[in-house]
Amino acid sequence: MASSASILQGKTLDIIGDSYVANNGQPVSQTWHYKVANQHSMKYNNYGINGNGLITTKATGTPVVNRVGDMDSSADYVIVVGGKNDYNQQLAIADFKDGLANLIQELVGRFVGKKICFFTPWSIAEPGTMNIPLSPVSYTHLRAHETGAYL
Repeated sequence: MASSASILQGKTLDIIGDSYVANNGQPVSQTWHYKVANQHSMKYNNYGINGNGLITTKATGTPVVNRVGDMDSSADYVIVVGGKNDYNQQLAIADFKDGLANLIQELVGRFVGKKICFFTPWSIAEPGTMNIPLSPVSYTHLRAHETGAYL
């Protein structure tokens, strides 16, 4: 029986974000996203920067919202991973929401009709010294979509 080619074969995957994308000093080839792209013979573009914020300029490097223009606009799939470093810098939730809406607008304008996916920060043991908890940062991504920020 002949095997069929993956529907992902030959497609382009852009991924942008923080150390979960850049792999925090370890080879990118060890990341799940690289392995998925490789397994399906996809073109893979990694735009990760360790310590990078989605919105805040206080984290490492230019934030994701300002780096969308550097991405391969022909990508079929776009994955955004981040928010943890915005949380680490204690960016106000209102500022994070506004910045996230801008990020979504940038992505939708650049990747018209393409698949865009967000991964929010997952549950961690939070230090007792933080004034802003992690959960609003994690759930803001989802609420941005529900409020029409994708439109």
